[in-house]
Amino acid sequence: MMENKKGKEDILKQLVQKMSIPKAPPPITPVSGLGHAPKTSNPKTIEPQKELTLPITGTELMKRWSIDFATLFHFAREGNLCPYEPDNFKDHVRFDFGFLTAINTDERASYFSQWLYRKSAVEAFENQYGNILDELRKNDQGHTVDPDAFIRGLKVEFCSDTSINLQPKGKKLQNATSKEMQFDRENTKEWLTLIKILKSEDHLHNIGKAHGTASTAVEIDGKVRKVDNKVRCEEYDAKYKILRSISKKFVRFLNEKYKLQLPESFQIFELIKNEHTGTFGPKFIVSELSTEDAHYDSYSKDELIKEIEELSSRKAALEKRGDENSEKNLHQITDKLNAAVILAMKKQFLGQNRAKSYLNPSKD
Repeated sequence: MMENKKGKEDILKQLVQKMSIPKAPPPITPVSGLGHAPKTSNPKTIEPQKELTLPITGTELMKRWSIDFATLFHFAREGNLCPYEPDNFKDHVRFDFGFLTAINTDERASYFSQWLYRKSAVEAFENQYGNILDELRKNDQGHTVDPDAFIRGLKVEFCSDTSINLQPKGKKLQNATSKEMQFDRENTKEWLTLIKILKSEDHLHNIGKAHGTASTAVEIDGKVRKVDNKVRCEEYDAKYKILRSISKKFVRFLNEKYKLQLPESFQIFELIKNEHTGTFGPKFIVSELSTEDAHYDSYSKDELIKEIEELSSRKAALEKRGDENSEKNLHQITDKLNAAVILAMKKQFLGQNRAKSYLNPSKD
């Protein structure tokens, strides 16, 4: 037994030395009546214990610096700040950017939570590029807007059964497909409900009453009577859940597209009090003016496509000039072009990819 005990003590001593953890000194017994410990000769210096540092994830870095995933991705791709995990991160920065733009916010956060950075590397980056990070924070703060004001100034328009047009106040019109807005398919209940609201004449959506009545038989004074009880309507809850789901996807898309900070719990629909019970309407503006104002409805397919090509060329030329007069003309040409493209999509003269090349042209 004594040999076993001595063996364990030797192992513990070796572990203590390897971990650089100082051995605690033996307890000191105070001298009676003095109230303090006696002085010891040659006191040993106790080395401080090394601080345990935890890695910082990519998701934490984005929150810490108020940057989006594309900026963090750029830092890694350019070699400015690289994670030490995953081992094959170079393959990730070569192939994953397109994938990251297609997934939703939660999936993206999960992806970057696997990117691990050493604290020392992060602090060195902050010291070297602090001015750049400060500028990024300023830009991020500039996109903080009043959610209600932003949504009420937003124009939304039905374009086709698979896409809609969005135009925030003071910004260009953008086309968005159901896939880009993270709806699983264009035949989901959420997407079909949104399209139904945009296509309807009054743009209202009734989901019925929140409460109903259910009769139960109760014996009162020896007689069986029917008593009506207030009950929650499951159908109402299911339809209201669809509206909330539309709002969540809608807000996520706006945040990513325009680099906003709208709360994901924000609702883009509101209860319309002067209508029937359970009637909801959009807070945004449902726009229907562009196609009517352009007077392209009587054009044949060839005429409309030719008009779109000419307007697109004129728009590109005006954008290159950039003077004050061309800016005024540019707005008019852009409105006409958008109207013509939207009508061509509705009449199925243009496919979605070709229409998007006119509505959202890529800049080389």
